[in-house]
Amino acid sequence: MIVTFANTHWRSLILAMYPGDDGAVLQKWAHTQVYVGSRMACCHDEIKIFLPAILSPQHHLLFTLFHVDLQTKQEAPKPVIVGYAALPLSTHAQLHSEVSLPIFRELVPHYLQDSIKEGLDYLEVEKMSSD
Repeated sequence: MIVTFANTHWRSLILAMYPGDDGAVLQKWAHTQVYVGSRMACCHDEIKIFLPAILSPQHHLLFTLFHVDLQTKQEAPKPVIVGYAALPLSTHAQLHSEVSLPIFRELVPHYLQDSIKEGLDYLEVEKMSSD
């Protein structure tokens, strides 16, 4: 999974991710492995993000979810994008509990707008968990 911090849309990524190495410069993205062997996905790494003091309604975290088929005989299997999820930070700035995000298949322009969200093609959770 890749996590990015954006303002308005995915093309406006912000240097906000602290790298794993001390002293390195901020990056536009961070990645982590996700364990999906159970009903609830679990991230393997903690990701630190440098957020602005004032968050606008357009500030959000964009999660890009990949699948890597480890059963293939390829030396280096290629990741395939499964979907995307967006977490608006102005409404979830004080996260003290778990948040469940819908996963949409395609990253379309203005994906944060309510009128666009209604028309997005979402993955079905029941179908994903039975595969």
